[in-house]
Amino acid sequence: MRELERAWDAHRDALLVRRDLAAALAPLAAEPTVLHIPAMTGAAGRPALERFYADQFLLAEQPAAWRDELAGLHRSPGARCVRRDPGRAGQ
Repeated sequence: MRELERAWDAHRDALLVRRDLAAALAPLAAEPTVLHIPAMTGAAGRPALERFYADQFLLAEQPAAWRDELAGLHRSPGARCVRRDPGRAGQ
């Protein structure tokens, strides 16, 4: 389980802090799926995810407060994914 969390942390840091698309995709599975449920955005498969991040996600300037909030959310690691639950932050 910790390996999955470490991969997610590496992905999040590369994407939100360094804004490095290649580094953000490196720790993901060969055919990743990333779903941002509240915004109903995301992509499935490496080529689609590359396009999503490059054309939509990385073009938008992410405020530092948003990155800090995301970093502090409660994690619910499952067998194949890491779910973030804002309702349980700090627990």
